[in-house]
Amino acid sequence: MSIYRKISTILLLAALGLSLTATTFASAPVEAYAMDTVAGSRTVLRSSTLPDSQSYYFLVEKPDGQSLKLPASVTESVALTEFSDYWTRESGNYYISVHSEDGLVNSVKSEFYVHAGDVSTTDSALDPDNQTARTYDDSAEIMVSLVDDYGNPVDKHVVQLISSTAGGNIRYANSHMTDDFGEISFIVESAEEGTTTYTAYDMTADTELDARAKVAYFEDAADVWAIPEPDEYRYSAAGGPGEIDRLEFEDIPTDMPSGEAVSITVTAYDSEDMEVIDYEGEVRFYAEGDNADYATLPPDYTFTLDDLGSHTFSLSFLFQHEGSYSLGVVDTDDALIYGEIDVEVGDELIDPGSGIVTITNPVTGTYSNPVQVISGTAVASSDLEIYDNDVVVGDTTADVNGAFSFTTGLLADGEHSLYVAMVNDVGTILATSSIIDITVDDSAPEITDIVVEPIGIINPNSEVTLKVYVEDTLANGSIFIDGTLYDMVENPFGYYEVTFASPIEFGDYPAVIILTDQLGNESRFEDLFELTVGPGGIEDVQQTFIPNVLNVVADYNDHQVILKWDTVMPNVYPVDHYRVYFGEQPDQLYHAVDTFSAATTWYVPDLINGKTYYFAVIAVDIVGNISDSLSNVVSAVPNPKLGGEIEDPCVAEGTCDDGALDDMEDDVSDTGPGIVGLLFASGLGGYFYNVGRRRKNGSLV
Repeated sequence: MSIYRKISTILLLAALGLSLTATTFASAPVEAYAMDTVAGSRTVLRSSTLPDSQSYYFLVEKPDGQSLKLPASVTESVALTEFSDYWTRESGNYYISVHSEDGLVNSVKSEFYVHAGDVSTTDSALDPDNQTARTYDDSAEIMVSLVDDYGNPVDKHVVQLISSTAGGNIRYANSHMTDDFGEISFIVESAEEGTTTYTAYDMTADTELDARAKVAYFEDAADVWAIPEPDEYRYSAAGGPGEIDRLEFEDIPTDMPSGEAVSITVTAYDSEDMEVIDYEGEVRFYAEGDNADYATLPPDYTFTLDDLGSHTFSLSFLFQHEGSYSLGVVDTDDALIYGEIDVEVGDELIDPGSGIVTITNPVTGTYSNPVQVISGTAVASSDLEIYDNDVVVGDTTADVNGAFSFTTGLLADGEHSLYVAMVNDVGTILATSSIIDITVDDSAPEITDIVVEPIGIINPNSEVTLKVYVEDTLANGSIFIDGTLYDMVENPFGYYEVTFASPIEFGDYPAVIILTDQLGNESRFEDLFELTVGPGGIEDVQQTFIPNVLNVVADYNDHQVILKWDTVMPNVYPVDHYRVYFGEQPDQLYHAVDTFSAATTWYVPDLINGKTYYFAVIAVDIVGNISDSLSNVVSAVPNPKLGGEIEDPCVAEGTCDDGALDDMEDDVSDTGPGIVGLLFASGLGGYFYNVGRRRKNGSLV
C-alpha cells in the first residue's frame, strides 16, 4: 500500500471516529440539577456534561405553573446559571430541564424543592379575631395560620395557645402541629364570665405571633359546667399554673469573682411549683448585709407574656468585693411575692469586656452631625476613658448614680467604633462597654443621572418631565426654574420626578436643583440642566419607535464583560448610539450607559469577578427615538481565569486614539446601590433618556 493510500485511510478512519464520538456524545442522556433552597434564597442550575459548541438554556416551571427561560453559560462542558432569589419566593416543587438553542439536546424534567422560610410573626394570623361563647357548656374554635415573609404556609410546627386568664381549657382540635396549609386549630372553653385574650406561641420557632384573638364568655345559669378529663391534646389555660406564689433566683453562676458582671434568671412559681407563664408583674431587686453597698443590681423590670414567667437579666449583677451577699427580688405591687438568695463572691479583678459599662447614646446608625454625645451608665464614681477606633479621645467620671456623658470633638466623615473603658487610678482598664459602630455622613446628596422628557428644544407651554437619580433616599427634592419652585415626588422605579409646564416665551432657562437627604444634608446644583424653549420643538420631529436590538451576546474578561449585537436599521432616522442597561438581577437592571457611536460592540469595566451580571440593549436614533422594548437579556460572570482574549471595543469603533477608554469609567454608573426598579418591565427601558452622561459636540443632549 502506498504512503498516500495509508495517509488517506488514516484520515478517513479518524474522521469516522470523530463522527462516531460526536454522535455518541450528543446522544448521551442529559440531566439538569438544582439544590433545594429556602423561599427568598438563590440556587444554582447546572447540567450534566454537554458539548461545548452549543448555546444552552434552562426551562424552569414554578409551582404556580409559570415557566421561565434562562440563558446558560457553558464551563468545562457543564451548563450553569444562577436562579436568583427573585424567582424562589413561592415554596413548592420546581421542575427544570436543559435544552440547546438548535433543539438537538433536550433533557428530561427533574425537580428541586423550595421550602418555606422563617415564620413571620407579623403576617401569621389567628382567626377569628373576635367571637363569643357561653360559659359552662359552650366552646369556641381558634385557628392559627403560620406563614413566612412571602405568604408561604409553614407546616409541621408545634404551636401552643396561651390564655390571658387562668380559668378554662385549651385543647387541640386535631393535631398539635400545623398541617400542609400551615394551619392548626384549637378548642377553647372557660367557666368564668368575661373576655379572654389568646396568644399563639410557635414552640418550634421559639417565637410568639403578633396577632391576638379574643373570646367573650357570657354566663348561662341553666347549665352546669364541668371540666372534661384531660387527654394527650389538652393542656390547661396559661400553661396550667395557678396564682403566683413566689419568685426564685435561678441559674446562679457557681464561680463569681468580684468585679465581674454575671447573668441571673428570675422565675415566677405557683404553690404547686409550676411556672406561672402569664406573670406580668413588676419586680425590684435589693441587697442586704455588710456588702450591700458593693452590689450593682438590675433596674426595675416588668414581665411580659413573651417572658413566659421567666427572665434572664444578662450581665446585670455586679459585686465589687469578695464576700457574702444577700439578694432579694420582690413584686412592687405585692410584698408577699418575693424571693431571696445568698451568694458567695471571690476575689478577682474585673475582666475587660465584662459589660458593666453600657452606652445608651448614640446607637448604631448613620449621623449627619459630626459631634456626638456619648452617654450611658457605669459603676458609680468610676473613672472612664472614651475610645474612637481604639484611640483615646477623652475621659470623664461617672456620677454617684453611675451615669456619665461625654461630648466628642468633630468626627471625620466615615466609620467610627466607639466604646467606653472603666480604669483604675493608674490607668489599667478594668472593664469596657460594648462597641457602638456609627457612620458620620455630613456630605450632601449627589446626582448620578438626569433625564428630561421630551429631549431637545421644548415648545412653549408644553409638558416637561424631569427625572433625577440619586444614590441616597431623599427627604425633599425640588427644582427652581423661571421663578417658580416645583417639588419632586419619589417614583417607585427608583428616581425622583417632577412635571411642569415650560415657559411661554422663547429662550434658555437655567434650572437650580435642590436636594435634601434623610439626615438633613442639603445640596444645590445650578449648572446641570438648562431648558431651551423655542420653535421646532419635539412635536416637529417624527416620533416613532425603532426596531429592537437583536442577538445580544456577552463574553467575559478580567473585571469586564464584552457585549456584541446585530446592527439596527431604522426606517426613518439613522441610529446615533446604543444604550446598555445592566444590573445584578434580570429584572433589576439598575445601571445604564450610552455608547459613543453606532458601533455594535461595547464593554462594561470595573465589575466584580465571580459575580453574575445581566445586560440588555436598546437603540437610540439621531432625534432621540428609541427601541420599542429591551433586547434579549443576557448574563455573564467576569473571571480572568475563564475569560478569553477579547478585542477591545475601541478597535471596532476606531476610537482608541481619542481617549475613549479613559472616558469610559466616568460614563458607567457607579457600583453599589443603584436606581431601584429602573426596569421593572422591559417595555419601560426605552423611556429613559440620559442627558447627564453623554456629551456630543461639547454640549449635553
